[in-house]
Amino acid sequence: GGENYPALSGENYVATFIGNAGWVPMFENGDGEAQNGHFTIGDDWRYIDGVDIALFAGHGAWNWIRFIEPNVALFNTCEWGDNDLEWIFLHGCHTTQELFIFKSLPNWAMNGVHLVCGYCTEGWDNQDDGFNLANYLITSHTVKQSWFTALDITEPEGRILRVIGENPACGNDYIWGEGSVISDPPVDATVSYWLYYCTG
Repeated sequence: GGENYPALSGENYVATFIGNAGWVPMFENGDGEAQNGHFTIGDDWRYIDGVDIALFAGHGAWNWIRFIEPNVALFNTCEWGDNDLEWIFLHGCHTTQELFIFKSLPNWAMNGVHLVCGYCTEGWDNQDDGFNLANYLITSHTVKQSWFTALDITEPEGRILRVIGENPACGNDYIWGEGSVISDPPVDATVSYWLYYCTG
């Protein structure tokens, strides 16, 4: 990380907006192109783990994200961060509902990634979310603040967001070029987390 590379996006706004700020969008695979192999062990280093920032926008559950049905990526078949990924946004229902699924065997999905940002509850796929998120990320808000603030704009009261970090210091990360980023933390079986209750 640190070389001002890439944004992956399921929403065009993120890649475009961050790209306009000097980042290099590496790829953008939509509904008909995204596959579980882009996120799971094997070729993930060419895709999700070959970038610094990643966004998935689609259907989710407490233990998977879905592409073309029934194609899913189970979190315990992923190893994010052992190559390059620092921050991933899972814009799908219940994606961070289960706190320790990202440290579940046979593989730890959190394997060097600093933060996993998602939903404890259901979530709406609002067209402006990617734009709002990118805007906060490149205007010196922390990654965690950007996720919470961007979704609070569009999500109704009662939605609960969760960001899961490898350790407490990860919650202070900014994206590269916008503020401090901690050194890659030691990978262990523990996690830290932050909850946010949308105000509607």
